Amino acid sequence: MSVTTVDAGFSAFKVKTDHNEFSFPTLVVIPYHQNVAEDGAKVYGFEGINYVIGDKTVKGQVLHERNFEYLLKFMPVFLARAIEESDIHPGSLTEVRIGIPYDDYRSRRGEMEERLKDFSVSGVRYHSTTGEIENDFAAPKTGYRFKLACLPQGIGAFLEYDAMVEPEKVEDGYLIDVGFNTCILQRFLDGKAQKSGSKQIDRYGLSVAMESIQKSIEAVFGKSPSIIKVCEAFRAGTYSFMGKKMDNFDEICKTAVRLHLADMLHELFDVRSKEFEQIQQLVIAGGGSYYVTKDLIPVDYRDMTVIVDPNTQPEFANVRGLHRL
Repeated sequence: MSVTTVDAGFSAFKVKTDHNEFSFPTLVVIPYHQNVAEDGAKVYGFEGINYVIGDKTVKGQVLHERNFEYLLKFMPVFLARAIEESDIHPGSLTEVRIGIPYDDYRSRRGEMEERLKDFSVSGVRYHSTTGEIENDFAAPKTGYRFKLACLPQGIGAFLEYDAMVEPEKVEDGYLIDVGFNTCILQRFLDGKAQKSGSKQIDRYGLSVAMESIQKSIEAVFGKSPSIIKVCEAFRAGTYSFMGKKMDNFDEICKTAVRLHLADMLHELFDVRSKEFEQIQQLVIAGGGSYYVTKDLIPVDYRDMTVIVDPNTQPEFANVRGLHRL
């Protein structure tokens, strides 16, 4: 049975199959013109409205929120795009694993499972079960049927790290998964992820730095772009408004990110100092680890800290690790 794994982040929807991996922005656009096929954008009809998924170039009402309700509402259509691009044949059996925010997994996993139990996108039916798949598991030949597993983010990043290093190098410690909106502390002991001691901290992710960059842009041009546009400019390393390029934008971005990460890490180490004093290893992972350097780590913890190699595309760590299960 094939496996498709997704990491439902608030910035990007990461996907891994048995053959490839890809991502697209976790945003929804309601196009001003409901039929935008001539613009090359794929339209997904869902619950009576046509949407474009993950395409920022389409003119329309852009929907992008950073909460579980947003993921819950649009997960069917995000998943429809992921399955479509995974080259899964309609009518075939497959397994879909979805990584959702740690706290929401613990308290609201059942809502997500119910939301994805039976839905239709663009007239195509999707039907899932969390139990064992039977041969007569109902689904039309033109639809998709899959076994669904909702899993906590953070564990995947640890499993990926565990697979990349020699077993004796995985000690008693924490993995700090720095995402866009959240920071997840994943406790591990004797090479195994632990539920006890693991925690999600909202508003610790890179979105805080993006908001700082947003204010810098507004101070220069008198107009504040959306967070989505700020993230685009951040990745590109340049920002222009009305044909005028913002001076020193790349340096402003680097400074904002480093200041936020330094503040976040120092606050994190202060708050959890008693727990961190009892461990032998700290691992910095996730998309935010691209920008972490040892000088940002409090001096007392530098020797025990491992920063995941940025050349490994650490933003895919969660989805890769969950795919290994």
